[in-house]
Amino acid sequence: MTRMKKNTRITRYMAYPKFLLEMELSDTAKLIYVLLLDRIQLSKKNPGWVDAYGNVFVNYTIESLAQDVRRCPMTVKTALRDLEQAGLIDRVHQGLGRPNRIYINCPPGRQEAVRQEDRKVSANKPENNKTDSVIYDDMEESL
Repeated sequence: MTRMKKNTRITRYMAYPKFLLEMELSDTAKLIYVLLLDRIQLSKKNPGWVDAYGNVFVNYTIESLAQDVRRCPMTVKTALRDLEQAGLIDRVHQGLGRPNRIYINCPPGRQEAVRQEDRKVSANKPENNKTDSVIYDDMEESL
């Protein structure tokens, strides 16, 4: 192996929000949240993954999550429940055999910044709504 140099290109990686370090969650729950944040970037580009209210959601089956985090499905279900109880995600049941929609919520303490930004944005111009960028900009600042 070679050491990194100033001009070394870094392979693709996922950001780990600092606020997760302060939360009483399992490492599996934290890892799943990071995976969901990464996956939401794909959802934002796909108009089929935005609900009628403009909320972006993630489709991620328990089995796929379990495989990606290398845990059993029961551990993943427990971690998702913990994330939901912590207010970091909401799951909406879609019916038998279909994965739940997973909505990612603003991190704790960031909701006020989003509400203030919403007040500044004109209700007549939804394409100018900067709410998502405020959430992720704040999260990037905390990284």
